[in-house]
Amino acid sequence: MSEIFEDKIRESLEKKGIADRNLARVPVSFPVQFMPISEEEFMSLREMYVSVPTRERSERSGDVSRSQSNALGATTTALFERMDRIEEKLDMLLIAAGMEGEKTKTPVMEIAQANDLSGSGVRLISQMALSKGWYLKLSFNLPGAEPYHVVTLSRVIRSGAQNKDGYFQSACQFDAICEEDQDRVIAYVFRRQRELAHNRGIEI
Repeated sequence: MSEIFEDKIRESLEKKGIADRNLARVPVSFPVQFMPISEEEFMSLREMYVSVPTRERSERSGDVSRSQSNALGATTTALFERMDRIEEKLDMLLIAAGMEGEKTKTPVMEIAQANDLSGSGVRLISQMALSKGWYLKLSFNLPGAEPYHVVTLSRVIRSGAQNKDGYFQSACQFDAICEEDQDRVIAYVFRRQRELAHNRGIEI
């Protein structure tokens, strides 16, 4: 049944063009690791990210395991608070060891929460304020029995003010994503749409 539904949706959207397939958007909740990069780095990596799927690229920085995905998705606020405490303790240890400069040598992936997803981008909730126009490397697992890992280069196209809980919401567009990875994202969006329809009692 699921294959029939996805085939029908694809046929309908393909008649309207790829843009419409990418615009289908669903609410989600899973962790996303991100790292701001320069425009120069984006340009140097863009061709590889467009032509080579994540599974064939050697870099796996920011990989999120299934257990992490399940745990982080349910306890985002607690996670951020714990990360702050760990960060403070790490700073103290590095200073005590006279290694305060060592911390900045290796780029660190920050953690955000995906709020909704489409084939063309994702909305993130994060402690870090992300400015419009920033380029990001995003890394996430699409939830499922066999999570599919995606690493893409993205650009912040909208950024919101800090909410009452101290978090920022940012809309990110996938500016460099391989077709295979994007198809996986779109397939996940279709599955998520079907789950939501089923939960509302809508027969598909």
